[in-house]
Amino acid sequence: MARHVESGGSSPTIEHLPGDIVRMHTVADRQLVHRMAFAAFASTRWLWWSLGIVLIAGPAVIAWIGGADAEQLSVGDLLFYLIFGVVFFIVFAAGVLYRSGPDYWRLYKLPIGNTIYVDVAPEWIGVGWSDRYTALARRHIERVSVHKSVLVIVGCGYKILAPCELIPIDTANLLQSETKRRDSTDSTAPPRAAPPQRPPFSTDPPEATENQAIRTHATADHTLANRLAVSVRQSSAIRKVALLLLILGVVGGIGLFLDDERPLDSMFLALLATCAAGYGIIGYHMLLGAAAHLRRVVPEGTALTAEFGPDWIGIRLGGYYEAFGAARIIKMERVDSALIATIQGPADGVAPRRSAEGLVIPTELTPTDVVEGLLQRYG
Repeated sequence: MARHVESGGSSPTIEHLPGDIVRMHTVADRQLVHRMAFAAFASTRWLWWSLGIVLIAGPAVIAWIGGADAEQLSVGDLLFYLIFGVVFFIVFAAGVLYRSGPDYWRLYKLPIGNTIYVDVAPEWIGVGWSDRYTALARRHIERVSVHKSVLVIVGCGYKILAPCELIPIDTANLLQSETKRRDSTDSTAPPRAAPPQRPPFSTDPPEATENQAIRTHATADHTLANRLAVSVRQSSAIRKVALLLLILGVVGGIGLFLDDERPLDSMFLALLATCAAGYGIIGYHMLLGAAAHLRRVVPEGTALTAEFGPDWIGIRLGGYYEAFGAARIIKMERVDSALIATIQGPADGVAPRRSAEGLVIPTELTPTDVVEGLLQRYG
């Protein structure tokens, strides 16, 4: 059950918008940001399972393999590495959930003082702050959970976070019950209504820009998901992460080889195990994960729309909608069948680029003149 809490800042403001939409918003304080961060990291269960297995068993396995060619490790040595792995994983998880994660969100993703919105519509749930807004069709929601009084809503591989104080409690409970009784046919049906009108962005100019937007429409064919997956695999972000893990792995291997006295074995083994986990996650994402995710988002027949405004871009892929200010774009690259935009955090963050992430835009939605303009400006 969802539970309401009072934010340490101002009380939520409620607006009733056309289309039976309820919009609630408040100013993010330190407590709210920390709860959002905890929910974001704690709800990523597959990542914690993967890291737990690798970090706990990895050092012992690597030490056993390395010891087979030299001196055989005793049972006590293997037990020590297992205990070290458990302790390392607990310390790592606690640090992410309670220290580095909240600090990361507060400094780079949701700075204190931003107004955060939650929209509840008959067919959509939307969340936004600063100059970014995301919405998910309610019939596409697959899982709803609550962490630190934050509703974590997952559907089609996307996740949105809604503080419980910004969503009516009956709606929160209804969302949780809907996911339990929804059948697979209903969950893939497209929403009939359009996403909620996004709230004003902090970067919007005083004059209205809605009428100046270029709007495009397309329908996904049976090859779109696989073509977009190829674009994701070939993106520069994947190559950079793989290169970083390779460098860390080489450092760990050299350190392990040069450490004759073995006082630092555990540290280097943990580093190698972390790199192995990273490569495992990237490998799964490239070979299976990206294509599986996109097949759920854009199956054949899915309606696709895009809006290119003077200072913002909006993309709808079936039951997922996202809009963001153009000021967030730090890079735009054309990769095979898609434009991949690298989007940074809010401009009022300490270092916006540190929370950069990618957004895939099918080329079916991008007119030639728009593409050339974006590549010239951000390429």
